[in-house]
Amino acid sequence: MELVVNVVSDGYFETMQIPVRTGRTFDSQDRPSGAPVAIVNDLLANRFFAGNALGKKLRDSRGRVMEIVGVVQSHKYLTVQEPPVATVYYPLEQEYSPRMTLAARTDRAPRAMVEPIARAIVAVDGRVPVYRAMLLSAHLEESTSADRLTTSLVALCGGMALLLATIGVYGVNAYAVVRRSREIGIRVALGARPPDVVRLILGEGLRVMGFGVTLGLVAAVLTARALGSLMPLYGVRSTDPLTYATVPALLLFVALLAALPPTRRALRLDPNAVLRQE
Repeated sequence: MELVVNVVSDGYFETMQIPVRTGRTFDSQDRPSGAPVAIVNDLLANRFFAGNALGKKLRDSRGRVMEIVGVVQSHKYLTVQEPPVATVYYPLEQEYSPRMTLAARTDRAPRAMVEPIARAIVAVDGRVPVYRAMLLSAHLEESTSADRLTTSLVALCGGMALLLATIGVYGVNAYAVVRRSREIGIRVALGARPPDVVRLILGEGLRVMGFGVTLGLVAAVLTARALGSLMPLYGVRSTDPLTYATVPALLLFVALLAALPPTRRALRLDPNAVLRQE
């Protein structure tokens, strides 16, 4: 199982608005001279301690034994697509790290606070380098830029495929009805009423389209499941009901739209003239 270790300071969980399930967060008593402590997320607590991790002990790679003083809610760590991972948090005062990321929350305009925070850090210790100061929203956009590009390309290809399918369905259905002009003329000459002819032509066309749409839906579901296992999606399901309802409805509408004008033109033809055609 993947395990993430994160070194954080006092106020980290409050700043990042990570809920505390039980116990406490790090505070002033968690100093180098104090007892080693740690905080875990509820995913780790449920998997290794049956949900009751508070007060239990952990041993790190150096053999140090730490007491679990808090359990927090699990959350994503690197990407928005990944599932939550088991995480252990060490207090910065007990686990020094020379490279840290400062997270700040403000009720003012965030961008206007970047420079004041950087100056405050330099004022405390001018030897500390400050780089890549950015908003969390910008960091999120940066981390999802490749996924958004992929999504845009897939959407473009999907739109082109839908356009080609629409053109193909329209052309095939219109041509099929035109080829039946002689049949329509014969039916009218034998006394068939125009509404009956329209229902016949549209009914047969819809049956063929329904069979094709059914096969297409089955293939789409199987393909989406296969691709979903290779490319995890975020915020949507591979079997999105709206998509699976909209696309077939659009194709069926196009089929009706393609069949109606030729059928109406065939009904207005003189049956005698149609019957004399070779």
